[in-house]
Amino acid sequence: MIIYGPVLDTPLGPLLDLSFITCALIVGHKLLFLNRAGPMLQDRLIWQLLFFILAIFLATLLNLVLLDMEHISSATRGLMRPLRVSIMLLAVAIFAKNMIEQTPLDKLWQPFALLYAAIVIHSILMVSQFIFPILRDVVYEFTYAKYVLQNYQGTRMAGLTGGGGAQLSIIQSMGLLLAVFLFFEAKGFRGRAIVIVSAVVIVVSILLTGRSGLVTLLLFCPPMIFYFLNQRNYRKRFYASFAVIAIASVLVVIGAQTMLDSVDDNPYMTWIFNRTFETFINYQESGKVNDETINALLEMIILPESAAHLLIGRITYLDTNTQYGINTDIGYLQVLWGYGFLGSALHYLFYLLAIASVIKLRYVSGAFKSVPLAMLLLVLFFHLKETMVFSKYSFQISMMTVFFVYYINKKKIQHKKLEEWRC
Repeated sequence: MIIYGPVLDTPLGPLLDLSFITCALIVGHKLLFLNRAGPMLQDRLIWQLLFFILAIFLATLLNLVLLDMEHISSATRGLMRPLRVSIMLLAVAIFAKNMIEQTPLDKLWQPFALLYAAIVIHSILMVSQFIFPILRDVVYEFTYAKYVLQNYQGTRMAGLTGGGGAQLSIIQSMGLLLAVFLFFEAKGFRGRAIVIVSAVVIVVSILLTGRSGLVTLLLFCPPMIFYFLNQRNYRKRFYASFAVIAIASVLVVIGAQTMLDSVDDNPYMTWIFNRTFETFINYQESGKVNDETINALLEMIILPESAAHLLIGRITYLDTNTQYGINTDIGYLQVLWGYGFLGSALHYLFYLLAIASVIKLRYVSGAFKSVPLAMLLLVLFFHLKETMVFSKYSFQISMMTVFFVYYINKKKIQHKKLEEWRC
């Protein structure tokens, strides 16, 4: 519910966001018991991150007052965004702290496994929606996904979100980074087999909503695997799991063959196949590398012409950029149009602070650090294509891994002090 809680289609509109409501309840419950919240509110990282969010909110008010007062009714999304993010940040931190406190020192991988399970369960739902259209229609009846065009709705599964597409495929692909980590952390054949099979399900869910997530598989997973292979602790586990990799390869081949066999019989499968392998099909037919998505993005490099707009932004562009004749999906430019250079810098400093904080942790192994670092870099990378910074779903997943390692570090420090005291 923290990650995938849907926005229900009711007269209340975006206010009935079950993800945000869940986070608000977690924060509210914690604050009701200040004696429990006290130690957590002293955590430096939380206040540092909240400082940037507060600064973004103040910058938003500034650009609204100076440049956008005539469109104040359209500024709701821009004004609420920092407030929503602050609640979610606190909720994720509370959840992560409680999970780590309840986890034994020799099983600190378990909170990551729980997060991975949430992504896998959502993947299973997405695949089931494709196989059983009646399930898709039942779920969509309660969410905004039902307003998507029928063809698009049939070929891009939305799960519990408001619509399928590139951004959801990227969010699902975050599970693959967790899969690499859990595969090498698993000590038995059974555990690694479960990780591999569930990772295949995640890949299928990516294909059923958008191909952008495949970039994670090709660009982000190999460096993580290479890192683990070069760690002495994990090398033997990998070679011992060769049979698991062989099984996964067979599953992928069978799945690909099944997909190819059904392409001619199923118009949705034809559309998905052509969308996924568009670049390779174009190269085979023309001998040239031609990708419509990349071509479209190159045409979307559009900058504000006003110096004031470029500096502090116009917040209503976040909500109604098409109203102004601006057509760009590039995350960096969307944030620039909405927040200007000042607000944009604050957004990215937030993520850079999180990265630096993870790197500086002294009592957490590189294996554990690799997960949040890969997550945060993935968000900044895909921001070239979609608005990923402070985006729902990806924010909760990435920041949850950050706070997992942050509180693991604190737990190990406390354990070390306890051991020294006993000595």
